[in-house]
Amino acid sequence: MASRKRGGRAALAAVGSTLVALGALQSVSSAPLRPIDHAPGDIVVAGRGLISLSPDGRFRRTIDPPPFSPSVVAVGRGGMIFSAGELPTLRRYEPDAPAGQSFANFTDGSKVTAMATTADGDIYVGTSDGQFLHAIHRFTPIGVSPLPFLLTSAVRTLDVAADGCTVLYGTAAPGLRRLNFCSRTRLQAVPVPVPARAVRLLRDTTVLVAPAGGGPIRRVGADGRTVRTYGARGVGSWTAMDVTPDGNSLWAASGGGALFRFDLASGAQQQGPIGLGIIRGLAVAGAPRGSAPESSGLPEREAIDLDGISTLTGEAVTSLANPPQQPRFQCSPGGETSVKFDGAGEAIGPYPGSFAVDLAATIGRQSVQLPSGVLGIDVGPLRALQGDFTIRSAERIVTGRVSLPAAGLPNTGTCIVFERRTFPRSFVFPPNYALTGYYSNAHARPARYEAHIFAAGRVFVDRGATTTIFTEEYHLLGVSDQRFAGGLKRHVQTFVSDRVSVTDSFRASSQRVRHSAGFPRTTRKATLQISWRRPRDQFVVAGLRLSARRAYESGRQERSGKLKITTVRSPTKLKITVSGLQGGRLRFDVVARRVAGATPVETAVLGRSG
Repeated sequence: MASRKRGGRAALAAVGSTLVALGALQSVSSAPLRPIDHAPGDIVVAGRGLISLSPDGRFRRTIDPPPFSPSVVAVGRGGMIFSAGELPTLRRYEPDAPAGQSFANFTDGSKVTAMATTADGDIYVGTSDGQFLHAIHRFTPIGVSPLPFLLTSAVRTLDVAADGCTVLYGTAAPGLRRLNFCSRTRLQAVPVPVPARAVRLLRDTTVLVAPAGGGPIRRVGADGRTVRTYGARGVGSWTAMDVTPDGNSLWAASGGGALFRFDLASGAQQQGPIGLGIIRGLAVAGAPRGSAPESSGLPEREAIDLDGISTLTGEAVTSLANPPQQPRFQCSPGGETSVKFDGAGEAIGPYPGSFAVDLAATIGRQSVQLPSGVLGIDVGPLRALQGDFTIRSAERIVTGRVSLPAAGLPNTGTCIVFERRTFPRSFVFPPNYALTGYYSNAHARPARYEAHIFAAGRVFVDRGATTTIFTEEYHLLGVSDQRFAGGLKRHVQTFVSDRVSVTDSFRASSQRVRHSAGFPRTTRKATLQISWRRPRDQFVVAGLRLSARRAYESGRQERSGKLKITTVRSPTKLKITVSGLQGGRLRFDVVARRVAGATPVETAVLGRSG
């Protein structure tokens, strides 16, 4: 009886410590699974459940059986296993405790897409909501997490270097992107010519890449050139891989669900195929961490710019704070609820610095069973959302406004106050745990934003889509003589621009204003739009050129080198579409052909990066 009481208190202590950790909420469920006991070299496979194999590829045991269908897996220091499936939560399997505990939770609708661990036991996790919210998170072994690193594209695969800070990751685009999580900076990419399905850093700074489109595994250097390949007869694609503890061999999973082992030095096949049916991820216990290739340049451009002023594409703002113990609003789950959210924190991207935001939301009747948050509660359609934000960078000040383009789903919110209530759909708290507190959130994905960027006496206007997510919650858990409390106040927001403009004043015919627009390498088409007020005025674009290509005068449709240029004119607007780009910078002049007095003329670049 005494041991049972101690076990109960230990479980409650786990809940209390992780609630205070602001975001890494741990479950105390006790699934009837045996403790994990694996040795260096054991292989953990994510597929139909979670299984482990011995170092020579023989089946050892089932760690977490179906219907659990994990997509990723990683093995940390001391044999601790992390895995994730369809729910927005990360599971942890400890070597000396029952498996299946929820370790961390993420935003509603998000999925874990990639994972890797460090030599110190930290874990990096890539998540995506499939729309605009993509992030890399870092957790300590006990679940403490700093602010996530928000990205412009979903992470398909990632690995972390031996320094514990440098992360190499792949997206749907060719190449391997790189960042330093500790310094919160993006680094120069590794120019691999294909998208990566799986990636693994090696100790000699080369990188293993499994191409997403099929073909043998490539071993590439910092310049992206292939120095060796690994493949097996009859295998067209590879889905996952890891190296053995001695660093001499590679375990790789084929698209057909079989395991193979290769000698890293020679490329010779040492073992396989070992048929397992479905393999979505694999990790080797005790695998050494690799070293990142040297970075000697700046990261590639992610955003379009006008006259050197970047849009907010790639800008990400995050905040995390302690919540008030009492709710700041009245919740009406059966009717309409008005809530206010505010946040202040870090901004990274084109305008690194600080930010502040104030938003007001109106939530409709909460009868939609998603469920939402760690408690698994119902949500209602977001009827309205509006507010202001400010970003303060070293060289620029950005002010903006957020609005909801259309009320209702898929934008949602929830607001609930509860006292000694259980939550059977929670994936963190057991169904018999009674909680007191409140929970509220607002998920706008996407909303719209309009931002004013102030630069050298000019005001650039940037418009586009923004994903804005607020969560504010506080829980008081009381069981027997034990009481634990905690919660979080969290905000994340990303931006994707689709229009940036600046307005110039024209007063006389033949007046000329020079502009330029920069585009990421993935941009294939760009649209310039010149707008004015009076139909009797007339403006043209002259000298349109990309690098050294010959100039183009608006009014004609022709090819300039490999560029295709199309012009559409109306009495107060001129739209020029340039196709055949591969990034670069377009330079052009806006020229007044006829002006009847002073008039403002807007020059805009339309379209999203890529």
